Amino acid sequence: MEKFKGQKVVIVGGSSGMGLATAKILSNAGASVVIAGRSLDKLISAKNEIGGEVTTLQFDINDEEAVKKGFESIGTFKHLFVTGSSPSFVPVGSANISKAQDEFNSKFWGQYKVVKSAVPFLEKGSSIVLTSGAYGLRPDAGTSVMSAANGAIESLVRALAVELSPTRVNAVSPGLVDTPLMRNSFSEEVRVSIYQSVEEKLLTKRVATAEDVALAVEFLFSSLHITGSAIRVDGGATLF
Repeated sequence: MEKFKGQKVVIVGGSSGMGLATAKILSNAGASVVIAGRSLDKLISAKNEIGGEVTTLQFDINDEEAVKKGFESIGTFKHLFVTGSSPSFVPVGSANISKAQDEFNSKFWGQYKVVKSAVPFLEKGSSIVLTSGAYGLRPDAGTSVMSAANGAIESLVRALAVELSPTRVNAVSPGLVDTPLMRNSFSEEVRVSIYQSVEEKLLTKRVATAEDVALAVEFLFSSLHITGSAIRVDGGATLF
């Protein structure tokens, strides 16, 4: 239960959803957890919910200078998990290019900026887990920007695994995940309809929980011989 005892873990996007679930699991396993995000109120609420040794750090992932100063304040650490932004659905023919660029920047360049700032502080035997997504392998109509960003992240993971060796660099690739963001984005009726439709198609016949993704992150932190890989936490969504 304390296999992460004495290890500092940084989770960017750790105040809710997959990041919060990961913070809980690692804190229970003895890790010293740093959760970072934009909303101070959400960070404080998450800290109280997690318990254990938790530090909060407020910054916007798109603000390179703020991210840099944030990691300088953290100091050395062992593991890094960066969550990704949620997909949007816009057909390419009606896409607003400026918004599309912002979406790509947040998903891809946001994670890139975090890694860039984190590298000087990684301890020996460290690891990084980024977040891509199932749309990178199996796009739906209207997901061209997110599909491109997810594919770029997985290519980045492979390149960083080579460049940053022996630090291990991997990704989790979720499909639909039941998170507060999903629950707050739709009415209960619409959300249930979406979930039922997806569950009928998935091989596992269930929508993923945030804990499903968190367990995959924990596995990647723990497994010392996996690098340059993307773990699919999508219920088989990319197989049909």
